[in-house]
Amino acid sequence: MRFITADKIFDGSGYLASGTVLVLNPQNLLMDILDPGQIEVNRIQHFSDLLCPGFVNVHCHLELSHLKGLIPRNTGLSGFARSLISKRGIAAPEERLEYMKEADQMLWKNGIVAVGDISNNSESLSVKCDSKIHYHTFVELIGLQAVNASAIFDKGKELRNVFKRDGLAGSLVPHAPYSVSSELAALISAEAVLSQAPICIHNQESAAELQFFMDKSGNINDLYAFLGLDISFFKAPGSSSLQVFDKLLQSRPRTFVHSTFSTRDDIQQAANANTFWCFCPKANLYIEGVLPDFSLFPAETICFGTDSLASNDELNLCSELTAMRSAAACFDDLQLLKALTSNGARALGLQEDCGRLVKNKNTGLNHIKINKEAYHFINKVA
Repeated sequence: MRFITADKIFDGSGYLASGTVLVLNPQNLLMDILDPGQIEVNRIQHFSDLLCPGFVNVHCHLELSHLKGLIPRNTGLSGFARSLISKRGIAAPEERLEYMKEADQMLWKNGIVAVGDISNNSESLSVKCDSKIHYHTFVELIGLQAVNASAIFDKGKELRNVFKRDGLAGSLVPHAPYSVSSELAALISAEAVLSQAPICIHNQESAAELQFFMDKSGNINDLYAFLGLDISFFKAPGSSSLQVFDKLLQSRPRTFVHSTFSTRDDIQQAANANTFWCFCPKANLYIEGVLPDFSLFPAETICFGTDSLASNDELNLCSELTAMRSAAACFDDLQLLKALTSNGARALGLQEDCGRLVKNKNTGLNHIKINKEAYHFINKVA
């Protein structure tokens, strides 16, 4: 048995009493949480700074790992998407697999124990099967034409079942409001409600999305022109995309990712006990050079993701918090620790398995340091 304590221990909801001792077996299962004074001091391993449960990365794209450094910065969402589409097939399948394996190891070494991962195909299947990380695969569906909704949905279910046959959790999700018809979103939502599966959507990542929904202007049109797709059928609803999709996506839980240009009215309309807001600050800075107004979001519903190596130089959640902290100080350390752990677990429907210290489970144990400027991941203790 290992007996462990630290200057501070965060258990997923709050700080434990000073001197509390965690008891871990050789398999890193948490066998007990002991009050101070129950174990001789010379048997206890003491860590400086802070220990907390393993991190939960709510939004990642493992399939894009081979694109690290290949997509220009600050092109805006439309430019980023065009570049990504052009370069996505630049590496051979076996090379893409190796990059995904490296990314998986990067996530694990940075203290991440669970990941909500966006997939458009089954290329990541073998990596996830062999990983120490718990992956929930969000099978992403794209299709703006209502007439294609049923066929796209059925194809998505086939892909989700490929992951499920290998014992991997998964659910169907819409890509983004500007790329998914109301009919397809409704099918996805009904499936999620039936299966009580978590879903997510890229939300209000650019000002162009607002323009597209208000009057069909802006450079979302440039993206469709680049793809050679006729979207003359699309009628702008004249309201923000979140106000439209809030009514369509009724799953439990649901996560809006990025929300860089969400307004107070948008957030208040969508807010409920099942709604989460996932921030990927470094990707926002990479693509648009803009961060959300973090002060608008309820602290108990925020969580974090790394996005992909196509829009980031690392997969490190502490770096995401540091990027956020340099721009805003609207959340305290306790709220941000919850965002890294228990909030993320709830967003993925994993609150019984990770995000907090639970007896008889290995939910990970991370050693971190926090100062006014930054969050620093030191190492995995378990």
